[in-house]
Amino acid sequence: MAVAVAGVILIAFVVGVGLLIESGRSSGHVYSALPECSVVEGEALGRLVPRHDRVIDEKLTASTDPQAPQSWEARQCQWSTPKDSRRVPSDALVLLSRYEDQFGISGQDAASQDLAQRSEQFDTSALDDLGDEALTWYDSQNEAGCVGTRLSNLVFSICYTSATNYYYTETLPPDEAIAEAEKLTREVVATVRDSGS
Repeated sequence: MAVAVAGVILIAFVVGVGLLIESGRSSGHVYSALPECSVVEGEALGRLVPRHDRVIDEKLTASTDPQAPQSWEARQCQWSTPKDSRRVPSDALVLLSRYEDQFGISGQDAASQDLAQRSEQFDTSALDDLGDEALTWYDSQNEAGCVGTRLSNLVFSICYTSATNYYYTETLPPDEAIAEAEKLTREVVATVRDSGS
């Protein structure tokens, strides 16, 4: 189920790259490095996905040539409750992206456009006190609560889903899933800000 969420996010991400336009958003510290998946592995993840295994850790770049200038780079991460765990199944899926200034558009503007593309197919609500921009939405197809956040030229999409029983026949209500994704996002944003990279 979480893998399907990844597909939706990555499709929106690729489409967004082709539709970048200048939006005038250019404030904030510019990040020179893409965070690793480990930036998510804090207290919140440990609570939301107990005994988690990192099942996806994949880096994506604008070019397969390591010597070529990269206009953007991204990392997809996923953690799941182990199948042999006595805990209810849960998943956290994260897409981290970083943009460089290029082709007359700043990295911040490109990141803002990416966030808009990732969330455009959902009914969103704004969060005014998280990063430079933040939106929440519920992915009903994958029963996941999601939060998308821009922090200068970085963008995070964090989606969380959890069963309410061991057989995964019912999942968290939408508002609860979104609230849990928000808690995880706030911790990740704070960690990235503290790193200052």
